[in-house]
Amino acid sequence: MPTSYPGTLAGNKAFIRDKLNKAKAAAEKKETKEGEPPKRDLEMEALARVISRELPVMFMTSDETTIRNAIDLIEEYKLRGIIFAVSGVLKYADQLAARKIPVIWGGTNALPERWEPIDINYSAAGVLASKGVLFAFNESRGQGSRNVRRQPVPASLSVAYGLSEEEAVKALTINPAKILGIDDQVGSLEE
Repeated sequence: MPTSYPGTLAGNKAFIRDKLNKAKAAAEKKETKEGEPPKRDLEMEALARVISRELPVMFMTSDETTIRNAIDLIEEYKLRGIIFAVSGVLKYADQLAARKIPVIWGGTNALPERWEPIDINYSAAGVLASKGVLFAFNESRGQGSRNVRRQPVPASLSVAYGLSEEEAVKALTINPAKILGIDDQVGSLEE
């Protein structure tokens, strides 16, 4: 019988922690070649590449609490973590910069929480840049590449609210490539 996915934030964090612990143990067992060769488990093989920092892992966050949980897991397991945020990222901007955790910012056009200033999401990219957080824009809203033509919109709004034009161009070009670790292949604009 398959296990169900937990329905609470604490449950989600425990679920992810359990999977990462199992992947770490499986990788260590494979490395030491103790006992019988394990049955092939593709999930654990993929997660072992995350644990070894060969692959980055993206945490989809929706608020300050889920960002805090993601930072905790990135720190605890020393992951190459990426935060995809649509809200709440400014509270942790200093920590993200200090820990060199990059952000995919998708909240420029999102409505702010009822207690936040109306323009907080327009100015978020400028704040991230000023704090030294490596970030990129993504306003796909789950539509994948269909909405790639809209990517300049959040960049231009962010420039109007304090982001430099240079940082806006980087957030659309080289920064996504740097975040994914493919900047030696794509992302730069050359004259």
